[in-house]
Amino acid sequence: PRTLVQGVVRDSATGTPVERARVSLAGTLLEALTDSTGRFVLAGAPLGQHTLEVRTPWLDSIGAVRRDPLTVTSALTPHDVWL
Repeated sequence: PRTLVQGVVRDSATGTPVERARVSLAGTLLEALTDSTGRFVLAGAPLGQHTLEVRTPWLDSIGAVRRDPLTVTSALTPHDVWL
């Protein structure tokens, strides 16, 4: 079935949206770039357990990546990320 994983990436200190964060589903080719409101959409995620990875220029500069567990169980899976 066609699925969507969507959400917003925010800075945990200020709550502001993070623009141009790279959001991907580990082990797949699915990747999205957040827009100016921090929103992302990954279309076609397989059902099941996954790891959502988020990278930003700041995280890259310290060699880090944010990883969140993610369960895709339906056509629409919301998942907000706080960095």
